Amino acid sequence: MPRLQFFRAIEAELRLQPHQLLMVGDDVTNDIDGADQAGWHSLLLNRDEPGNAVGTIHSLREMTSFLA
Repeated sequence: MPRLQFFRAIEAELRLQPHQLLMVGDDVTNDIDGADQAGWHSLLLNRDEPGNAVGTIHSLREMTSFLA
């Protein structure tokens, strides 16, 4: 699992709070679990498997529905 310091460094650099950030990644452990632990929003990018699991997108184009 990524270190929490990684996420805190990004927050500091961007001058944003955890609830203001969204991690989109394709690795559950490093991207999604790490972001969730840091209090960020997260979306799993899974281009290979069909289905509509909550918090999963199959294309970056689908992100727009989460940004409203």
